[in-house]
Amino acid sequence: MIFSKLVRLIRLNKQYGAGFSGLGIFLWKVFAIHFIYKERIIFWNSNLKWIVHRDFQSSKNPWYYHISEKTEFALLSKELKAGDIFYDVGANAGLYSFWIAAHHPVQCYLFEPNPRHQNFIRRMIQLNQLEQKCILQPFALGEENGMKFLTLDKDVNNKISDQPTNLVIEMRRMDDLIELPRPSILKLDTEGYERMILQGGLQVLANEILRIIIIESVDIHFEKCHELLRSFGFERMMIRENRPGSKDAFYTTPSGNTIYLRNEKAILSDQQTR
Repeated sequence: MIFSKLVRLIRLNKQYGAGFSGLGIFLWKVFAIHFIYKERIIFWNSNLKWIVHRDFQSSKNPWYYHISEKTEFALLSKELKAGDIFYDVGANAGLYSFWIAAHHPVQCYLFEPNPRHQNFIRRMIQLNQLEQKCILQPFALGEENGMKFLTLDKDVNNKISDQPTNLVIEMRRMDDLIELPRPSILKLDTEGYERMILQGGLQVLANEILRIIIIESVDIHFEKCHELLRSFGFERMMIRENRPGSKDAFYTTPSGNTIYLRNEKAILSDQQTR
């Protein structure tokens, strides 16, 4: 069991981190957070303070890999504008929002229904004095307004469930968030619930203010999301490898996301993500 977990971590470091050249430092960090520290506060990106906690897997990514979502962050660095509104749907630890808040004059709304993750986000906001730039929305988005069940036993992959669980959460339609400004950039990472969220946000999708969508694309229903987004004028961004002699290009980022731009086809070389 320990060996299989270690092999998995090494593979993740190869994918997201420095690979074998930084393997020793990576393994020390894994050992330290699991056996020496329960929690550490590190500086991550432009002096942003980040909480690394032993029992919260998503909090460890900046500690292990510095930036794991290189392709996505490279695009945002290029495309974000002053005054943009970012919707972080399925915020989890708030990785995207806190990184954006540290680098850009953008207001971020973090949609996260899990109370444990909410507590982490609140601590991060307070620690970095980001009350004006990162605003927690403690509910889920979906196709209807009401109450839903959320799983508790899947660590960072907890999701909306049709079966009763011990956690009941609030759900709202994105189109009904009249108290919030409309998003310029939308990020969806909700473990297969992305299509229902989009169905509850058709007016948002039609609004020309929205120009970038980053969506997790590993779910079996993703093709329906793709068809819906194309019907609103969004095109997938192609990511091209930059290895000598390589002509490979992909629509899916190494993190399992697809990036959509409104009425625009684009190619992002992986050299731009370094």
